[in-house]
Amino acid sequence: MTRMAHDGTHARRRDANESGAWIKRWIDNNETCGVARRRAGDDLGMSTHENAEILLAWIRERSGATVSEIVASGLMKSRTASDAIQYAVRSGALERVVRVGATAKERMQYRATGVALPTPRISVVVPSFDGLLEAWGITREPVALEAKETHRHQISDNE
Repeated sequence: MTRMAHDGTHARRRDANESGAWIKRWIDNNETCGVARRRAGDDLGMSTHENAEILLAWIRERSGATVSEIVASGLMKSRTASDAIQYAVRSGALERVVRVGATAKERMQYRATGVALPTPRISVVVPSFDGLLEAWGITREPVALEAKETHRHQISDNE
């Protein structure tokens, strides 16, 4: 459902354009966060943590928002917004506010709590067998054994 704005344009379309401009400003301010590849309305393989950061910054500018308002603004798609919200709620950065008497889509609103998201895990875990080798008593470097005598045996075909 769209409503008409005072200038005769659809408010939802105008809100989406404003959201697109907001995202561009946010990217310009946060290029070092690795989110400069985000474009308005695209889900370009960003992590849930990065999406939650964008969503939190957007919600902090407002008193709160529902998933349908986030999607209508063009900030992100429904599934991406839901995943980012779940992550932020589990981290304590967002809280759910239930509005009694509202429609099903508008009943659950999310509000920023002021708690920061946890720092993301950046390190890539490389599989290592060092712990297993140590547990079995196998050294990583072979022990150099001193040989007192050496003999070379060669088997010949002419016996």
